Amino acid sequence: MFSSLDSKSHAERKRILANIFSKSFLHNNEDLERQAREILHGRLLPLLESAATSHQSLNIYEIFLAVSMDFITAYTFGLSGFADFVQNTEKRRNWITRYQSRHPYTFFTQESQWLTAMAQKVGIQLVPKHVQKNTEEMEAWVMEMCDKAGTAHDNIGKGGVCKSSENDYPLVYSQLRRKLGEQDVGGDKRADARIYSELCDHMIAGHETSGITLTYLAYELSRNPVIQISLRNELASIHHISEQPASQALPSAQTIDSLPLLNAIVLETFRLYPAIAGGQARVTPQCQRTKLGQYENIPGGIRVGSRASSLHVNPDVFPEPDSWRPQRWLQAKEADFKEMHRWMWVFGSGGRMCLGSHFAVHAPRGLRDASADDSSDAEIKLVTTFIYSRFKTEIVGVPDMRPADAYSANPSGGELVLKFEHVTQSDV
Repeated sequence: MFSSLDSKSHAERKRILANIFSKSFLHNNEDLERQAREILHGRLLPLLESAATSHQSLNIYEIFLAVSMDFITAYTFGLSGFADFVQNTEKRRNWITRYQSRHPYTFFTQESQWLTAMAQKVGIQLVPKHVQKNTEEMEAWVMEMCDKAGTAHDNIGKGGVCKSSENDYPLVYSQLRRKLGEQDVGGDKRADARIYSELCDHMIAGHETSGITLTYLAYELSRNPVIQISLRNELASIHHISEQPASQALPSAQTIDSLPLLNAIVLETFRLYPAIAGGQARVTPQCQRTKLGQYENIPGGIRVGSRASSLHVNPDVFPEPDSWRPQRWLQAKEADFKEMHRWMWVFGSGGRMCLGSHFAVHAPRGLRDASADDSSDAEIKLVTTFIYSRFKTEIVGVPDMRPADAYSANPSGGELVLKFEHVTQSDV
């Protein structure tokens, strides 16, 4: 879907999955709630508790990538087949190392595939062999997860049950398998290849974007202790500190969406640190002229693009655009607020808008884009709420947090090391 050139094939593929990534479906999905409890209480909390108790710091960038991967793979393949990166240090580091080894070479693999192939034929390796090997191993891992989910899918179709005692269902995989199987006259092998490719894209996009956003959010909260305290006070209104150790209940999406400071913090992090900072390529419609902003009479078949990283720093809309100021979203007049939202493009827009926007973020009432997008946060706000209602964070060392000048704007230094302290009654 991500690489579909024409609008029709993109829309057809997106339509297959649109309902299970809709806000209403996500809000009412019991499996997703159970998965969140398992990932946050069963895996993330023990890790953070151990760090706080032993006074050991953590590279939270690595942890947030792991949390995000666990969320998207649990929703895709079920808890019996998810990545389990938070709990498995070696496994997550192997994946991150393999995946990030590809970053310097994405231009060749995405923009110049023909040149890369031609160069390789004459003995020139534009993409090193070890990077190609890492890519092949990543793809094989995705195929293995798909095959395992396929067995669960087949068992359910035959009246069986999944291995999980709580009806652990490979939701996204099964939706793709069923719908592509209905469309595909070429047989299961052709459908499987499409599923492998589609879900590989989901896993890459789903873990990196949320992981980057959470990292920059924690970075800014850690160096702005006054705002961190204000957020903690807001979170205390929905989850009393004394109840947290014993309770595994998670606040509802509607409750989280009602928190104005949390909403503002997430929006401002989206604005200043868009995880996808590179150009979002589009091709103008054939057989007609196109107008884009001040540019008129663009011929058909021309590649064009825009960048969230440029739109989000318009000083006429966002005064002091290079400063992280969540209060701008709380203090803006109604007309200014709508204009700020109009310039926000973190998930794109229109038919090509990110399918997983509601999975990453749900729409708080009152913080809506006046145009079309109805989103603000699920995973990102849930994780933030979970951590900052329990812990205080402080930066260790001097991290290089400059966003990479690349399609994915990960921290240039590759890490954010934080110290965690337990929140007590006196902190609220």
